[in-house]
Amino acid sequence: MTPDASSTADERFDAVILGGGAAGTLVAIRLLADAGRRVAIVEPDAELARGAAYSTTYPEHLLNVIASRMSAIDEDPGHFVRFLAAEDAHADAASLGDRFAARRDYGRYLRHTLAAQPGHETLQHVRDRAVDVTPEGDDSIVRLASGATLRAAAVVLAVGNASRTLPPYLRHEGARIVDAWDYAAVRGIAPDAEVCIVGSGLSMVDAVLSLSASGHRG
Repeated sequence: MTPDASSTADERFDAVILGGGAAGTLVAIRLLADAGRRVAIVEPDAELARGAAYSTTYPEHLLNVIASRMSAIDEDPGHFVRFLAAEDAHADAASLGDRFAARRDYGRYLRHTLAAQPGHETLQHVRDRAVDVTPEGDDSIVRLASGATLRAAAVVLAVGNASRTLPPYLRHEGARIVDAWDYAAVRGIAPDAEVCIVGSGLSMVDAVLSLSASGHRG
């Protein structure tokens, strides 16, 4: 359910989760495994379980852990593998467990798993941004950018990663700066352009895979 933020102002939630990426969605899955809890996720994106990592739509961007170790249900290690197998009737479940699945598929899996929880019908997805959390008695008041407020018995911070600004000393006149998380922009770099990737983490790997997939040869 995705209500207008103002409609939740007088409601009290058992938990308000700030952030609807993978971490926030995983928390909601656990909280809603039993019906009866009132949970809200504050996330401006129209779709949950995306965030920085799972917003990519490109098949070359993979998980960095094999599928058999990526279940959202701790007590059911084969949960993610069964999801993948159900979508591909010709796939061998045993071999799927050893593969690095596409991150876009994992985001879809998390949304599917969330929707399957017994308490999902009471979940409220508030499309807004939290700007402050203040204690009030035994509760907390979450203030939103729209001016609305939410009352919560517990607040979960699942704000994830944010893109960081390139330091001024690395900026040069005439240089085109592309954020590694702007996947379309990375793929749009001219095939013969010279590219310098600043950083050597997983985002670097994403950038290299995107350049390779788009036929870059510079």
